[in-house]
Amino acid sequence: MKKAVASLPKIGLNARHRIIAEGGIPPLQYDYEREKWAMGERFGQYGIKSGVDIRRLWPSIEEIEDITSLRMHRKAKEAAELAKNNQMFEELRRENRLKKIEENWKKHDAMLEEYYEEKAQSMDQKKMEGEELQRKVRQVQEYFGYWVDPEDPRFEFMLAQRDDE
Repeated sequence: MKKAVASLPKIGLNARHRIIAEGGIPPLQYDYEREKWAMGERFGQYGIKSGVDIRRLWPSIEEIEDITSLRMHRKAKEAAELAKNNQMFEELRRENRLKKIEENWKKHDAMLEEYYEEKAQSMDQKKMEGEELQRKVRQVQEYFGYWVDPEDPRFEFMLAQRDDE
């Protein structure tokens, strides 16, 4: 192993990372690596070659008792009942959603027609507003003799002045 580490060019990797880069198993270096969860990860990554005693990875009797005292595991009947309730809830939710979709589908044609009517009315209204604005621009232009931009602040003043006379 030492020979392989020395063969790598020095590119900023420390010895631990060089070993990992070559596919080797790095030695235990940090305290946390001796903890149970880290040993489990090490065994999962490197397998038997990691040197981890797999007997230490199994829960102790005290840990098993703690787990059962916390009731983290359900009984089979409870789990089956819970699954049945969840399935019934999902079916009910699905049925309600389908009913809502069906109701909306029945209203679809009327709502679509209403939308098109509103759109046509707004288009007509915009057209009328545009024609009214053009009429006012023509009146101001005829009265004063030159064209004025309707966005110009003087336009309203000039229109009011023309209406006064």
